[in-house]
Amino acid sequence: MNRKYLAVLLSLLVAGGLIWGFKLIFPLIAPFLIGIVFACLIEPFVESLERVFNLNRSIAIVVTLIILVITILALLNLTISLIYFEVQRCLPQAQLITDRFISVIARITIWFQQFLPGIKDGWLQLSTFNNSVDHLLKVLLINLVSFVSQLPQILISILIGAVTAFFYSRDQQLIKKQFLRIIPCRLHQIIARVNEEIVENVAKFVRVELALVLLTSCFTWITFRVLGIDSAATYGFLAGVFDVIPIMGPGMIFIPAAIVSFFIQKYSVALIIIGSYFVLIFIRQVVQLRLVGDCFNFHPLLTLLVFYVGLKLFGIIGIILGPIILIVLRGYYRIVKQFWDNDQIAET
Repeated sequence: MNRKYLAVLLSLLVAGGLIWGFKLIFPLIAPFLIGIVFACLIEPFVESLERVFNLNRSIAIVVTLIILVITILALLNLTISLIYFEVQRCLPQAQLITDRFISVIARITIWFQQFLPGIKDGWLQLSTFNNSVDHLLKVLLINLVSFVSQLPQILISILIGAVTAFFYSRDQQLIKKQFLRIIPCRLHQIIARVNEEIVENVAKFVRVELALVLLTSCFTWITFRVLGIDSAATYGFLAGVFDVIPIMGPGMIFIPAAIVSFFIQKYSVALIIIGSYFVLIFIRQVVQLRLVGDCFNFHPLLTLLVFYVGLKLFGIIGIILGPIILIVLRGYYRIVKQFWDNDQIAET
């Protein structure tokens, strides 16, 4: 069998093993993977602190991690606070929205009765739903409280991730030496080069996702600001936070805003919000495929396939795991192929 095809076959077998392993043990090792991602993200800043301020590496890592953890906790606290206050602000309007909703449904029912007399007037008895929107907002508050109750677990995961990042970043050279001891010497240079590429690409991928979050936040803020919607900056920030959730994303902001605008008879605003949402989805997908493809030299169709397969296999987190697994597989394929190429050169 051609060695190139054999390398592809081995890479596919490794892919199957990675997918199975991730699905099985990912919940157990997630904090440690977060730590490795933290280490990749802070490395440029750590090197800058070492170079510019002549700091000891351990001190530079601690300073960078403290800033990173404080930033994450501040964003988490800000997100929860903004959601809580926005729901509280919307509660007084719940009855008005419900009344408008009942009025719209009643008009639609009367219109249908002109063509379908069989529709009973019972459809008009919607008063039992008077508190539906109010109930929905209260359920949202309850779920928010439930999420807050899980904060200790989230904080523990962040703390474990930070500690992992510290030791991995501080001792990465020692870890590499220990790993290379069990690897044939002729593979050392190849593995070092591929490892550097994988770490660099993972960091690039995280930066791309952060850039997309920033794009979503700015687009939402500008759209809501132009439409004269109150708290446009708050909605922009929340849209960026929800953008991390691929299934829902900024739709968690745009769709409720459009529904509320419709039921308070701001029909043009509702249509513009819906149109802007689809424009944002299109722009985000194009930019995401382009950025990811350019960073890793992947064709846009391959990038789209990886996102879709990751989503199907792992759920929401698969949007992030899919490209990372592909990056690792490409690195593995290059190791195997170059190893066999070197063997072939040695034989000749």
